[in-house]
Amino acid sequence: TPTIIDPIGGLVIPNPFFQGFIPGTASNTVRNPLAILFSNPTFLTRVISSLSEPTFSQFSNQLVDPHNDIHWMTGGGGGSMSSQTYAAYDPIFYLHHNMIDCVWAVFQYLSPTINPLAGTLSLVQHPFGNPSENPQEITGRNDIVSNTLDYENNLCYTYALTGNPFLGRLNIRSNDIVFGGMNLSQISDMVYKVGDTEHLYAGFFLQSFDTSYRITFNICHFYDGQKQRCFPGGALTVFGGRAERVYVNDIVTKVEITDKLDANFVKVDETNSIAIEIDQVETADGKEIPKGELFQPLNVLRYRRFSAEAGGYGARDMFTVNFGLGSKNPPKISILVGTLVKLGNPEKSTILAQFYEAANKEAFEKCNVRESKLLTSEFEEPSEGLHYYFLGHNECSDKTRLAVNVYWAPRNDVAS
Repeated sequence: TPTIIDPIGGLVIPNPFFQGFIPGTASNTVRNPLAILFSNPTFLTRVISSLSEPTFSQFSNQLVDPHNDIHWMTGGGGGSMSSQTYAAYDPIFYLHHNMIDCVWAVFQYLSPTINPLAGTLSLVQHPFGNPSENPQEITGRNDIVSNTLDYENNLCYTYALTGNPFLGRLNIRSNDIVFGGMNLSQISDMVYKVGDTEHLYAGFFLQSFDTSYRITFNICHFYDGQKQRCFPGGALTVFGGRAERVYVNDIVTKVEITDKLDANFVKVDETNSIAIEIDQVETADGKEIPKGELFQPLNVLRYRRFSAEAGGYGARDMFTVNFGLGSKNPPKISILVGTLVKLGNPEKSTILAQFYEAANKEAFEKCNVRESKLLTSEFEEPSEGLHYYFLGHNECSDKTRLAVNVYWAPRNDVAS
């Protein structure tokens, strides 16, 4: 509403979070919130799930899921919050990102040694260091990513949602509410419980289209290589805007589908398999992006913590990459050391699928089987470094090739 009642004086005053002015447009921000914003029980679940990830990169890529949904659902069609171009002019943007920063602070507390990789830590955050753009001295002198990690000493703020704000540092022994109606100890317990069971996900590699867009997808069930049926699997929002930075994420962003599989009585095993099929891609202004322009999703299985399948890892994934389903693969994907990769096609064929690992990039680009190693198992645990896989004796294209970068990163104490 445009006005609110001052809780101290009892007077009707302008609502400071109602709208903001957009320079250069002679207009104010607008919101057309979607009804699902006010009845979405999965926000907290997805935040907790992101905190259970074993590395910073995985945590960050999972937190963008609920983050992007808030932008999409708060702005709605034509709303300022649903576009990178105008979102930061809406005052509610700062309430939203205060929450995102709070989640990041919780991750730091639960995983004190898990920071962004060195290349990210040295990045300069423009334009914070430019006095003509940012008159705030504190953020101006801390415009390098590494300086923002110690937010209490360098940026001079802390989190105290209840109690004395000057004694409000995050503390596992405190009863202060942090978020979701829970104190830090309760949040920590929920994060740990994520690993008590197996989880199945649809995996996406996000890319820029100069707009925000929402992907809806189906889960297709195959029995003994024959497609049985497809049913709704869920949705994923990508936050973007006009003239945004061009990017293709090589680390997966996941959408949980475990409950959808259970509700449809599908259990993935040797004879039952699944594939993720993009149903529709809709932009914030109601237009459609052709499905073929997006990368082929994959399946991600997160094993139960410290199970036999997880081996010596606290959290271990298996990526199932389905070749030849109609969409191109991303130019490269990056996976954590210890991740298993399953190469295949859920559809039965009279021709046995043969997968190869190319010795070099040139052999990979030409799908040259003579200069490549025939893989004798559908499961691979690639070593650290870059690997080139392709489906042999088939068309040689982005649909049948995949480059996999295996990286090492420190793992947190929450998951491992």
